[in-house]
Amino acid sequence: GAGCARGHSPPAGEGRVSESKQPLASILHCVSAGDASGMQGRCIRVIRSLSGEARHAVVVEGGGRLAGTDRLAANLSWPSVPPLTGAPLPGRLKRLAAAMAGYDLLCTYGSGALDVALAHTLFADVYKLAPLIHHEGAGDPARSNLYRRIALGRTAALVVPSREAERIALERW
Repeated sequence: GAGCARGHSPPAGEGRVSESKQPLASILHCVSAGDASGMQGRCIRVIRSLSGEARHAVVVEGGGRLAGTDRLAANLSWPSVPPLTGAPLPGRLKRLAAAMAGYDLLCTYGSGALDVALAHTLFADVYKLAPLIHHEGAGDPARSNLYRRIALGRTAALVVPSREAERIALERW
């Protein structure tokens, strides 16, 4: 996101926000392309619920757009980032992590965004990345339990749609 780095104040008189108004938080949303488990709809609901409180950057696996975003707030952008899926090679994951730098919160949705979570797990300290919240759909077998366990290793929170999915996440991931 644009603006001052965390922990640094602008010089007096430059870019200051009044005492009564805080700058908007900057959230990066990385979403699976297929919507079989409702991840795109969940992303839109999160954006809508925080529309006046945050700036939202949205990346969809494969470079698509989310249907229905034309009705959302103006604080929405579509940044260019490395592909969300592909071989989980260190260089690609490092480029994904670098693209996440500067945001205040990272949200990933579905198995198509698990490489983003893995990049966060591996490079969060290097790039001083924000906390990541992963939203998982029901019964999405696209990745193994071991891959999920590793990729989700440093997530701040995991959101699942049911008690059964919660049980699976707690026992297997």
